[in-house]
Amino acid sequence: LIGRQVSDPMSGFFALKREVFEVAAPRLIPSGFKILLDLLASTDGKVRVAEVPFHFRTREQGLSKFDVRAMLDFAGLLIHRLTGGAISVRFLSFMIVGSTGVCVHLAALGLGLSLGLAFDVAQTIATLIAMTSNFAVNNLLTYSDMKLRGGAVLVGLLKFYAVCSVGAIANIGIASWMFEVNEEWWLAGIAGVLVGATFNYTMSSIFVWRQQQT
Repeated sequence: LIGRQVSDPMSGFFALKREVFEVAAPRLIPSGFKILLDLLASTDGKVRVAEVPFHFRTREQGLSKFDVRAMLDFAGLLIHRLTGGAISVRFLSFMIVGSTGVCVHLAALGLGLSLGLAFDVAQTIATLIAMTSNFAVNNLLTYSDMKLRGGAVLVGLLKFYAVCSVGAIANIGIASWMFEVNEEWWLAGIAGVLVGATFNYTMSSIFVWRQQQT
């Protein structure tokens, strides 16, 4: 991944020449805080590295930056680099959030059915709950750098509902077409999910969180 042997590519203590940074800067991923790993990966192994050992003492003040967002950023950085940039950090986060939304949907659907609701009613409510959950978590994690606040949250939520509704139609359409072509239900299902998720991610980035972008 980084093209060289380094004992601790996760270290936050390092120094480099300005010209090295200027060469690597255009290729850096502006997300997360493990910048040394990204710097090393961005220089294609062409920079000489010298390591100086030090003793890392127990933290006495302040709090660690390691949280759920940091884990997503780090996983996204690795996948982004391993796939040559084909999968972005933000898209990976969006997909992970979407997968948690499936769990929320099933839990809400099961609860609705246990309360005696008709399936169609329970499914509709579960869908809205899952969409709302996905929006809230994406606003908190995936788009934390352009988080919607105040009245913009409600407007963004309504836009997210609209985007996901169209995405669901695209999902069903592609899956149905794929099933007619090869009759492999699992392949058709995966294709539909990927198309729907990609559509939702693209449209959400354009219409839901766009006003916060810089």
